[in-house]
Amino acid sequence: MSLRSPQSYSFTLKSDAGKFREIVSKIGISVPVMESGGIRGDDKRIHYARALWDTGATDSVVTKSTAKALNLKPTAMTQCFHAGGESRVNSYLVYIYLPNNIFVPNIRVSERDEM
Repeated sequence: MSLRSPQSYSFTLKSDAGKFREIVSKIGISVPVMESGGIRGDDKRIHYARALWDTGATDSVVTKSTAKALNLKPTAMTQCFHAGGESRVNSYLVYIYLPNNIFVPNIRVSERDEM
């Protein structure tokens, strides 16, 4: 499978039960890589996880266990506002691989506890 860098692409999720109660899909996450076209979808450097799409969020997050599995190194600390209040958390740069074989490079994600 070859991956393409983002331009103007989309993907569609369908539900047999009508409307979605939540939007969840499988995505891949990797540390930033030197290859200009990202890395192949079967590369062992990609960690696959279920992603909850929060259309009202201002940032993306990654769980502590995913950050540990990828051996991510913090690039900064950021103030995070959430339902439980606010806290200072690690942030990282990652590549995200979408279900339609599109990768999005250099996404800043904040760390959070497990969902």
